[in-house]
Amino acid sequence: MRKTAEPLQENVPVNKDLQTLGTHTLIYGLGIIVSKAASFIMLPIYTRCLTPADYGTLELLSTTIDVISMIAGVGLAGSVFKFYYEYDMPRERGRIISTATLTMLVISTLVTALGLTHSKKITTLVFGTPDNVTYFRMFFLIYLLQSGNLIPYLYLRARQESVRFVAVSIAKLILQLTLNICFVVWLRWGVTGVLSSTLVAESALLLYLSVYTFQRVGFEFSVHEAKRLIAFGYPLVFWSLGSFLITFSDRYFLNHFSDTASVGIYSLACKFGFILTTLAFVPFNQIWEPQRFEIAKRPQANETFRRVFFDLNLILLSMALIISLFSRDVVVVMADPAFHEAYKLVPIIMLTMVFQSWTAYCNIGFFLQDKMRMYALSAAIAVAVSLTLNALLIPRFGYYGAAWAGVGVFGVRFLVVYAMSQRYYPIEYGWQRLARLAGAIALIYALRQLAGWGGVLISASLSLALTVGFLYLLYSLFLGDDEKLFLRRLVAKPLAAISFSKTGD
Repeated sequence: MRKTAEPLQENVPVNKDLQTLGTHTLIYGLGIIVSKAASFIMLPIYTRCLTPADYGTLELLSTTIDVISMIAGVGLAGSVFKFYYEYDMPRERGRIISTATLTMLVISTLVTALGLTHSKKITTLVFGTPDNVTYFRMFFLIYLLQSGNLIPYLYLRARQESVRFVAVSIAKLILQLTLNICFVVWLRWGVTGVLSSTLVAESALLLYLSVYTFQRVGFEFSVHEAKRLIAFGYPLVFWSLGSFLITFSDRYFLNHFSDTASVGIYSLACKFGFILTTLAFVPFNQIWEPQRFEIAKRPQANETFRRVFFDLNLILLSMALIISLFSRDVVVVMADPAFHEAYKLVPIIMLTMVFQSWTAYCNIGFFLQDKMRMYALSAAIAVAVSLTLNALLIPRFGYYGAAWAGVGVFGVRFLVVYAMSQRYYPIEYGWQRLARLAGAIALIYALRQLAGWGGVLISASLSLALTVGFLYLLYSLFLGDDEKLFLRRLVAKPLAAISFSKTGD
């Protein structure tokens, strides 16, 4: 049964929720685009100052610390929004943020101390030699700083301060890139330079966010709230580890049963999938992840969930189509002919990413009804399905098998999560309307396949014509009056949207 609670605000129009979500999504999206563009611009500089071995070292360091963070974080980040929105009063909400921040700092300090003490053993385990022990020591300090910044960052999102969130992120990016130029390009410090610039940037960010956060929430620690946060969040550790395994295990299967060239082609196709989630889902989820708990308290929650889901898919599925239409042209222009086969995998990868995004949206029942152990169970099921499908399909079909195994495992995971979540918190998602949208997208892509490809100029022109036709069809048949009005206002006054990004407290 659905848990009832007194709403924070009564009779808040659904259209206002949609406008707020759309506005903050745009702001977060702009921030992500700026950060990605800056990283892309710096890539030629880095590749001339860092060797492939340096990049490999940084990747191994990052992956190792990511796994440690998943385990040591005990799911605190996934608990904050749940308990923050249980309360109505600013002081009670502030106690959640303060307690979570201090708890995270205590845990990460202990982990860092252990990491520094045993850094030689960890370095030997990862690299086979203790030569890079200094790198790991620096990375553990970076982990400590990033852990301290995590909850304050979530606090900005909970308060709907998307402009401040993006401004702080871009300021940190500029500082880090400037220091990278000094340390890596001018001083030629290599990996040490990258880690040093990250340490300085994260330290500056921690100083600012700590002052900003504790000035507003106070310096209060509740043992009771800490226990609640950890008890609720620790199953998310297993969910995160499971997601990590099903996302990256296919590369190891592919390398074992095929060769590294197949891994390279498959990885290139997967980058198009990451573009989809980065531009279409991540900006939306920055505001949706905290806001959905407040929306769930309202009488019209079901209607809001349904409409937001369809609007999300308008963007998600449309962008998946556009990326698929132009993927062949991008690969031909940007990559060596040895990689050109990758474009054929892109539409399959798009399906995987759509299922992944649907799972993140439709899991609300687990969070509202405190069923996180069942959420962890769904991750275990997905890992078992992933290992099975990878073992069955990859030896026979190579990277096509890896791509379809991804569709299978993420599809199964979505169905399991959706079915369980609906039991705890039933929502009418409007699948029939979504099916019509999916049908229109499938038709456009089928027309593109029938038209053939030809040279890049002809191919891109055909893709552009179909994209324009699809967008017109989308606007005419699938957008409601409110959505059309929002788009017209956005085109007329794109900067006016920022005026809506005020705090939520």
